[in-house]
Amino acid sequence: MKKTMLLLATVAVMMGLTACGDDEPNDKQTIDVQKGVIYSVHQSETELYYNFSIDEETGKGSIDVFNVVFRIGEQTSPAMTIRIPDAKFTRKGDVITFDDTDIAPMMYRGSGFVPMGDPAYNVTNLKSVIDLKARSFTISFNCHGGSFSDSGKIYLWQDMDF
Repeated sequence: MKKTMLLLATVAVMMGLTACGDDEPNDKQTIDVQKGVIYSVHQSETELYYNFSIDEETGKGSIDVFNVVFRIGEQTSPAMTIRIPDAKFTRKGDVITFDDTDIAPMMYRGSGFVPMGDPAYNVTNLKSVIDLKARSFTISFNCHGGSFSDSGKIYLWQDMDF
């Protein structure tokens, strides 16, 4: 219990925030494939992290992007959590590839996700590759006039030392 609390505190302190167009390297991350959900937790200077949910029967999934800040020119948005729902993906062995465009995102408000409502905010050119064997992921997309990309090393949940 003590080790779990310490780990949670460490993760909370070390997670960080990034912005559209920033290509800063990421440190240690975890990924867990259980019940169709993949968790990526950055333990770095930012609080940006992801949940990838997949439904292999439909070939669609969602990507939650936590604490993202978008930069458009000189302006930045406040940190927000968005969901990119119903994104098309394929899986070949240990490689999961999201590849889709023109997706109406949702924003986390209050106790759940709500549609953003304006087509100008649609996510386009979504590309994300999760390689479970190589333990890495990449993600990139365009949104509201800006671009976003991130990548990192992944550690499988069962390999984490608690």
